[in-house]
Amino acid sequence: MNKEAKNIDIFFLMLFLIVFLTTSFLYFNFAKSTLLDFIMLTLIFLVVIIAYFKGVVGGLLSSIVIIFFYASYILYSSIILGKTVEILTYFWMISIPLSGFIAGKLSVNINEMQSINNKLRMQYKELITIDKNTGLSNLKAFYMDLDRAISRVKRHDTTLSLMIIKVNYFQQLNSLLGESKMTVLMKEISKCVMDSTRNEDIRYKLSKDTLAILMEDTDIRGAEVVKERIKEKARELNLQEKEKSRSINIEVKIGAHQYNKSIENSFQFKELTERELEYDVD
Repeated sequence: MNKEAKNIDIFFLMLFLIVFLTTSFLYFNFAKSTLLDFIMLTLIFLVVIIAYFKGVVGGLLSSIVIIFFYASYILYSSIILGKTVEILTYFWMISIPLSGFIAGKLSVNINEMQSINNKLRMQYKELITIDKNTGLSNLKAFYMDLDRAISRVKRHDTTLSLMIIKVNYFQQLNSLLGESKMTVLMKEISKCVMDSTRNEDIRYKLSKDTLAILMEDTDIRGAEVVKERIKEKARELNLQEKEKSRSINIEVKIGAHQYNKSIENSFQFKELTERELEYDVD
């Protein structure tokens, strides 16, 4: 990326220098300048635009076409009309293709920089394991941690429980409150979950409306205790919302399942826990 950034600086300065020299040359030779010179100045900018969007090849091809017609006209004027060839003529014949080349190279390096930037963004998204809104771990971290936890349980014959919390009527609440207020509400629900669990428990946000808790060294009875704590916190949150004069009712369904040797992998463990949501009826 440093190489591309340096190239962009160099080609930009070179292009700026050519534009500066061209306009300066016309300014100091204004008395000798003709309409053709101002047309050529316009064509330089046209070549720069073409080269920027079409690259070096597009810039050079357009330059060749312009130089061909320009040189033909100069030859006609010199041979047929007997006009002298001004020094500005040579300047146009050099500056036009040079501008096309530099603008094309500038475009190439900018595109490479954008491509590298997009790749880095994608890599960053793949590496990140924290949900930016709630501060909880995300789905990728969930499966990584769950696989490691299952391996530990198999090696040391300890207990492991998984809990999944789903916010009921999420879409309806989102339509009623709006995305920004719903984000705040999910933060409050996440805080309820964090306040109801131990420091060693790991909390996750699996999707917009679903949270999860991975509880090592915890059996199903311990998970049920945590479940009741979360339910109580959710009821308190409902009271707080009513105090704010917001007529919304936050309902959460909670499913918990303890790992056993018949569970083959983390996907099955999650699926079995999600099935428990169906039996959570207040």
